[in-house]
Amino acid sequence: MELSDLNVKQSEMLSQQQILLQESEEKLSRAEQESEKLQNQIYNLRKEMIEQENSLETARASLEQFEKEEQAKLNRAKQEKTAAWIIAGLLLCLCVGK
Repeated sequence: MELSDLNVKQSEMLSQQQILLQESEEKLSRAEQESEKLQNQIYNLRKEMIEQENSLETARASLEQFEKEEQAKLNRAKQEKTAAWIIAGLLLCLCVGK
């Protein structure tokens, strides 16, 4: 009788442990799926970050080029203005001298 009761209890415990094992396996499977999903998101975010960094680098290079071009324009304008003042001064001297 005791042996029979013990067998029933062990059978019940085995059933409960099998249920717990199945639940644990399901949780593990869900966790693995979530982990894979998160890893894919990390990969996509890193890829996007690299693309943004490249875009920023391109924008920076373009801005530097624009800045150089604008500085060259300012220098040319300054030279032209200086030349115009020199010519005006020479013409004034010529007019005064005559």
